[in-house]
Amino acid sequence: MLLFLGVAAVYLLITFQVLRRPSSVMQDVGLRFDNINGLSEFHAIYVGIWSVTAAMLIYSAFFPEERALAVFAALMVLAQPIGRIVALFRGGLPRGKMQLMFVLETIGGLWLCFLA
Repeated sequence: MLLFLGVAAVYLLITFQVLRRPSSVMQDVGLRFDNINGLSEFHAIYVGIWSVTAAMLIYSAFFPEERALAVFAALMVLAQPIGRIVALFRGGLPRGKMQLMFVLETIGGLWLCFLA
C-alpha cells in the first residue's frame, strides 16, 4: 500500500509542478518546444496520463482486491522505462536526471508488479 501511495505522490508532485512551472520541468528533462503541438503533447503526458496513473495507484492502494487495476497501474509505471529502452536503441542511453529516472521507474514498476 505504501509503495503504491509513494509512487502516486511522485507522479502528483511532478504533475503539480508542470501545472505551476511547465518550463522548469521541461528544462529539467531536456525538452524544448517551439510550437503549441509540442506543448500540448507535453501536458497530455505529464498532466493527463500521469494524474490518471496516480489515481489508479491510489485506488489500488485502498482497494487491493482490485488486483487487475493494480497490475495495470504498475504497467503504466513500467511503460516509461519500456519507451526509454526503445529510445536507447535509437539514440543511446539517457543522461543525467533521465538516467536516474530510468532506474527508479524500472525498479518501482517491477516492484509494483510484484506486489500487485
